[in-house]
Amino acid sequence: MHPIQWIILAFAVVVELLVIAGLQRGRVSAKGLVFWTLVWTLVAVVAIWPDITYLVADLVGITRGADLVLYLGLMVTFFILFRNAVRMEKIERDLAALVRILALKGAKEPADRDKDNRSPA
Repeated sequence: MHPIQWIILAFAVVVELLVIAGLQRGRVSAKGLVFWTLVWTLVAVVAIWPDITYLVADLVGITRGADLVLYLGLMVTFFILFRNAVRMEKIERDLAALVRILALKGAKEPADRDKDNRSPA
């Protein structure tokens, strides 16, 4: 194996350990664990056996394995960006609704405001 393969393999193992630690600390969901375990296992497999990318690339009509890795990486990245944008919009809507509810709940009735503005006689 070439040095870069060892570096990529070590990186994949370290990141996978961080994902497992994130699960134990409650920062990563079980679904996230499965997703990231698949991703980093795939990275490790490709690092050990890079010729696999040529075989898969040929099956889908791409000429080079490196192009396949690039295309798949971009697709996964854009999917994650899209999913995060959708989640962010939902969080913003939920937060706006919560602020609206709290503002209305904290608003005083006009009669209550008049009592508060009177000075004691």
